[in-house]
Amino acid sequence: MIAEAVASDPQPDANPREDQDGLQKAMEHLDALHVQLRDLRSTIPSIVRSLTTPASSPEKLFQAYARAIAEASSDVKDFTTSMQSQETCAMFDRAAASKRARPSGVKPWLVVEHADWCQPKPSADSSEAANGDKSNSSSRDANEDDAEEDEDGGSDEVVDLDTTGQLVAKWRAANPGARARFDEGTGLIKLTLPPPAHLQFDIAKAPDGRGKKIYVVQCKNPSKLAEGIQKCISSRKRPSDLRFLLDMIAAYADVMTRPCDKCGMLLGKRPQLTTLRKKVRRGNLRKSEDRGAKSESVWAAYHVGCR
Repeated sequence: MIAEAVASDPQPDANPREDQDGLQKAMEHLDALHVQLRDLRSTIPSIVRSLTTPASSPEKLFQAYARAIAEASSDVKDFTTSMQSQETCAMFDRAAASKRARPSGVKPWLVVEHADWCQPKPSADSSEAANGDKSNSSSRDANEDDAEEDEDGGSDEVVDLDTTGQLVAKWRAANPGARARFDEGTGLIKLTLPPPAHLQFDIAKAPDGRGKKIYVVQCKNPSKLAEGIQKCISSRKRPSDLRFLLDMIAAYADVMTRPCDKCGMLLGKRPQLTTLRKKVRRGNLRKSEDRGAKSESVWAAYHVGCR
């Protein structure tokens, strides 16, 4: 398979460090291509869903169908562009040349032989930001104190169109690789997290049955993972706080690689990924050097059965 060929292709005349970095980038690019290809599986179901979802009028039904077609076309175009890019062609050419030079010993990549396949090694610059301190990847130390932050604060009212546009623009700038669109006409917000998560969300205003408006979220990916994330987001305690909601959605960017902050495992017993996100204040407050220090507010990740 291409991954094995890329990973086993040392260049004797190249600088070992540069060659290793090049291979790592090729593997990351290959992973991004795989995610794009995998997500194309939802193209036809998304189009069909737009036709089967009840609409208030034929015009609304057609608009939903047209949007689904446009989004599907955009996804196919993005994947085609990625596949035909210079980086992709160079990667496949290098793998093919390596296989021609050394045809023996190239074996297919099997997921059962790579239990950590969905845990790409983070770069030195992003490892602490993406995964937290190394101790957070194992079971919690008895001395560590995790206290849930009060989620009952924040905004009690939905924001106006101008503020919504500003918040969406800030979210896009704060999350490189993510996509965000805000339609002032419909009030609909569309978010897409970058690979490997590549989760898609629609956010709209809706009445809560008590005379107030809240933000309703739909995770568009047709999967069990998306269903679990949808349940967690829908049960948040601040349904009218758009800033809190956007922050929470961004916390799922590492859902494919983030271990549980309680059991320290990537996969739970079912198996399942860490679909729960909770805003907590975390600090080793029982340690003498940390007493009195202000603990940092972070998004903790948990399996459903671990919280």
